Amino acid sequence: MKRWGLLENWNPKTGCICIKVRHITIHEWGVYLSGTGNAIQSRTVLRTTKNMKSVILKSVSSLGLVLALNSATALAVPISGAIGFTGPYVANNSDLTAATQITFSNSGVTQIVTDGSASGSFAGIAAGTPVTMFTPLIINQPGVVLPNGPIWSVAGFSLTLSSLGEVFNNSNILALQGAGSITSTNPAFDATPGTWVATFNNATSGTITNFTFSASSAANPAGVPDGGSTAALLGLALVSLGSVSRRLTKN
Repeated sequence: MKRWGLLENWNPKTGCICIKVRHITIHEWGVYLSGTGNAIQSRTVLRTTKNMKSVILKSVSSLGLVLALNSATALAVPISGAIGFTGPYVANNSDLTAATQITFSNSGVTQIVTDGSASGSFAGIAAGTPVTMFTPLIINQPGVVLPNGPIWSVAGFSLTLSSLGEVFNNSNILALQGAGSITSTNPAFDATPGTWVATFNNATSGTITNFTFSASSAANPAGVPDGGSTAALLGLALVSLGSVSRRLTKN
């Protein structure tokens, strides 16, 4: 194998040292350096075969790390499916058009996952699993007051709202609808857009007032329309709570 053949030339007038490459092999590559004072120009970098091997190995290792990280990220998938909740609540006014806040009790088994409501990524969450709700929820304000934390959390999943509005309100029924981001503590899932619809019922039987709510959330991966599922869930909830209200009033 050919070795480096170098020719050094000192120019006393310019103060430059020129190093030129006479021979080069496929394992080695050359350099030309010249400079005056602090001004140095480098066209290539002189490396020995041993150093080149070290650089290549380091580059391959770095590339492998980058590919591994990208592969791990690529394995994460959007959250899918839907989940429903039900339970009691308390309003600060029995007339839901005048109430300004809704309070949930997060101690004990209060708000729970509705039987048969969990699907997709939520399918493993059993009916009756306790759900933590944001409390108090501010309502009937001139402007939107968003919860400063997840509106619900259960089994590592949670929904943080970026929008919230009233879609129906009378003295006995309040319907809310919002959208935001569903996240999971499981790194296998990406944060995914999601919706939330909830109906709050205030039914009086004699001197007893019953406060119950029903809510549903659906994951909506980016670019996939929900096909009207939000409106359908809201309609079913209103019908259900309306029936409960009439039965309690008759009793």
